[in-house]
Amino acid sequence: MRSNPQYVAIKILGSTASTACRELAINRTIAGNKAASGHIVRLLDDFRHHGPNGEHLCLVFEPMGPDVATCSAHSMPYWQRRSISKSLLMALQCLHDLKFAHADTNPGNALLSITHPIEEPLEEGRFVSTGLQSKRNPCVPNFIYEDWPLVELWDQFAPAQVKLSDLGAAFPFNERPEAPCIPVALRAPEVVLQSSFGHQVDIWSFACYLFELFTGRPLFSIPGFYLTQNDDSILHATSHDCSLQNDDDLSLRMIDNKAQLEMKDDDHLLQMISTLGPLPPAMFEKWPRRMRYFDASMNIIRSDVAKSDEAPGAIHVGDTLERRLQDNRPPDMTAEDSVDLLSALRSALQYDPVDRTSAGQLLRLKWFQNA
Repeated sequence: MRSNPQYVAIKILGSTASTACRELAINRTIAGNKAASGHIVRLLDDFRHHGPNGEHLCLVFEPMGPDVATCSAHSMPYWQRRSISKSLLMALQCLHDLKFAHADTNPGNALLSITHPIEEPLEEGRFVSTGLQSKRNPCVPNFIYEDWPLVELWDQFAPAQVKLSDLGAAFPFNERPEAPCIPVALRAPEVVLQSSFGHQVDIWSFACYLFELFTGRPLFSIPGFYLTQNDDSILHATSHDCSLQNDDDLSLRMIDNKAQLEMKDDDHLLQMISTLGPLPPAMFEKWPRRMRYFDASMNIIRSDVAKSDEAPGAIHVGDTLERRLQDNRPPDMTAEDSVDLLSALRSALQYDPVDRTSAGQLLRLKWFQNA
């Protein structure tokens, strides 16, 4: 690099990052694959840095533009959004062909390629205070560089080229983690039910985002952004926060957190059923609190997720996927395109991951073929 200076992006992993070696190995595999490096942010180099907190693995990547979420993609022209969705799906296909799952597919990890080279030196001195000077901790910087998403280097009138980034949660097909790190509203049903999961979670997350990209509305509205299914991680965090309280107070807080997690999961499953239809019987049986909401004939008897000792409220059943897409589709989307998009969404939002359409199969559907 010294003989050919260039701007790069550097991801500095925490000194205690347990998945650092796996993330590096996956990135190296992708960097060596020509097809994948065209759709996934490419690793250029890596090195180790020794700091006051220990040794950090540093990953050097090609510079990219802003993420799709930053650009308010749902307000982009229809044709631009189609281009983005196809690029992201092609990235998943490349990743899955290499037998890796991303496990964190969301608009924040979809980066737009810059369409203008970085020719002028970037502005110096964009420091912001961390507000931590008073702590006098030598391990914590007083100032850091301000984030610079390079929005000005992306041409919004050119076809969008999107690359998938951040493989920190990615895993090989044969090395599934205990719980994926997926934004809560993008979790597949098998994740919500704490069942066995695989790379098909990427397809579900992609479909959820696809719906939001073209309607401007989330498919499922669940409070909170990230939530894993490892209750212990939540309870350990509570235990740390409450370390000065007595054991009885701590137990109550842990129980309350568990109840909140259960209510969040129940709310998610109820929204799925309302939007997509009933769960398959085998999956329905894995829902431990199903009889709180349904009778023996699987008829809904309550739709609120209040604690079981509270009286149920009025039953509310939301609109179906078909109705929601029809009511919120972009004005420049034709009726025929709407039908084709709905077909793609239904294929990707199959409850059973075995029945869920693969990235390659989705790309062969009419809606993506015409993108």
